[in-house]
Amino acid sequence: MDDQSRELFETIAGLWGLNLEQSRDKFTVSDICGEGQSPHIDHINLEDLADYNLDFLDLDCQSSAKQKPRRVVPTISVVVYFNAVGGIRFPYAPDEFGTIAAERGRIVMFENYRDSQRPDHDALAAHYGLYFDSLPKRILVMGILANETPPFSADGTRSKIPPPSLIYCPGTEQDPLRHDNPSYWGAAELEEMEEQRRREAEQDKLKTATFLQGDLILLLEDMVDHSGEKEVLVVTGRNLAGEELCTVRGGLEEKVSCLRWEIKKVVDPEDKHHVVLVRPSGRLIALDQDDSLLRDLRPGCLADVKAAFAKADLNKDGFLDKSEVKEMLKALAKDLPIMSDGEIDKLFDAVDANADGRLNVTEFIDWCFGAKTMDDAEHSDLKGQLARAKASLVKGLPPAKITRTGSS
Repeated sequence: MDDQSRELFETIAGLWGLNLEQSRDKFTVSDICGEGQSPHIDHINLEDLADYNLDFLDLDCQSSAKQKPRRVVPTISVVVYFNAVGGIRFPYAPDEFGTIAAERGRIVMFENYRDSQRPDHDALAAHYGLYFDSLPKRILVMGILANETPPFSADGTRSKIPPPSLIYCPGTEQDPLRHDNPSYWGAAELEEMEEQRRREAEQDKLKTATFLQGDLILLLEDMVDHSGEKEVLVVTGRNLAGEELCTVRGGLEEKVSCLRWEIKKVVDPEDKHHVVLVRPSGRLIALDQDDSLLRDLRPGCLADVKAAFAKADLNKDGFLDKSEVKEMLKALAKDLPIMSDGEIDKLFDAVDANADGRLNVTEFIDWCFGAKTMDDAEHSDLKGQLARAKASLVKGLPPAKITRTGSS
């Protein structure tokens, strides 16, 4: 735990008006691949927090499993994303809030209780992560234990004396499982959770979800068709097994919502599934992007990259040296520093094929579309963002923000 990471913990504590009274010198950031989870409520085994002082915690205010009363539901769950792969689903929430895409630096926090109903937890907090076999999602998971839900304030303003609490990272060095999910539970606990869900449904707590739809995840591949009078985006959707399920077309000025509707009509006409759209990099196309244009999904073209090279070549000698590359990256993301000078130097040296200290146009194109200095998923994501940002510069538009995936 260094000063920068401690600041993250202090910031999260401040948003809930809490004091960071107990802290540890280690925490776990996990790269996770594999199949998605089942809907679950977060639990933490208090035995895993033996090094903390838990005298303040009133177990009568905590939701727990009958089989293991010291496995309790935290008051607040926190997920910090370090890359843009996958996301989190709340299947019992309204559609517009049900899926949250992972973004580097995004922090998702949600309450697990309605205090008036303690010790019962809030069934609407049931959730699960969206993961992929070959694309690791990098996350840090935290929880807040308390006897009541502290008031949230975006500016950190405190309205009252903070309640006793503990901010923790679940798991141990030997078994960093994060928060429990059903894959770690026994049959009795699974049946108990399902019975509780049925009771809550009967009490009309789940008006928004009379049934739970399974996910149909589609990986989208797109290309631009230039054959007609207007450019058209052609999108092919494949399931996780690689089988092609649909091909749809749309004008570049149409909205993403139109694309989503056309795909839904083809792959799920009877509305039996929740269709999840995913870019090849693992980035979800969530509902909050529905007002974006299909042009925003357009892959970068070679002409745009060559034009960006010419624009970045300040002295017009036909090459880019390190200083010109750094200036270009600053222009692309001047309000979001994505790489240190050392990281830029490393990337530059990796694609400087003849090691002459400068990039020709061929090496520059290889940097954008073929460099292998990072894993395939990270490279694909960064490549697409660079191409879109360069295209924006060429057209005189405000620069697009670039988010480099990976550790911060």
